[in-house]
Amino acid sequence: MLKALSESPEGLEKEIQQICLEILLSTTTEKAESLLETLQKSLQAPKDPKDTRWEQWSQDMAGFAKNHAETKQMEAKSIKTGKFAGWKIGLTRDPVDMLLLASETAGCQSIDGTPYLNKCALAYVIDYKNSALVIKDKEGKIKARAILRALYDKENKTPVLFLERHYASVMDSALNAALNAYAKEYAREANLPLLTKEAANGSPYAGTLSSLGSNAVFEYSDAGGGVTKGIFEIAGSRVMT
Repeated sequence: MLKALSESPEGLEKEIQQICLEILLSTTTEKAESLLETLQKSLQAPKDPKDTRWEQWSQDMAGFAKNHAETKQMEAKSIKTGKFAGWKIGLTRDPVDMLLLASETAGCQSIDGTPYLNKCALAYVIDYKNSALVIKDKEGKIKARAILRALYDKENKTPVLFLERHYASVMDSALNAALNAYAKEYAREANLPLLTKEAANGSPYAGTLSSLGSNAVFEYSDAGGGVTKGIFEIAGSRVMT
């Protein structure tokens, strides 16, 4: 990471580009947050008032920082017993978490993966119908996760919650059970049906789920058929009870 802010406009522009690249390549939430702070300081440095690019950059980053501050405090609960004692489980919409989901566990949305697939990762960050259930270890690294989507059932005219497949870097049924239990509790508090295509049990759901669009150009859904443009349907779901 660069140690000092550049004084010239050209140097400042290169510095900001470098910090953005380091954020994308960062492997922990803590490192990404530190880089974001450095980026904000860079954008506060004196600039040519005739260069309007900086004004838009500063506004965009101020909004991103506000969003990050509001969402990073996920409602986490500690796992108190067993070999995963001290790990935490919760719901997150933190942009850093959402970008690192596949890099820290598995999946095709890894930021250093195949562009045809990971071009959809931006939908995790900017489309607020998407959140993630995550389990983090004591160092704050994501070890297991599942995307939780807010979708719409046109036939029954009701919103629903849909839990996508689980991904993990540690294969243990206890982690899957913990994710499912947290999802059920969240759905009860939201007073919404919780559906999935991953459960063998549970009663079939009589309805087709719809994603009505996205503010991202592309969006990926395992249950929705892979790469989409934000509009997709999911049939054959089961109710998680």
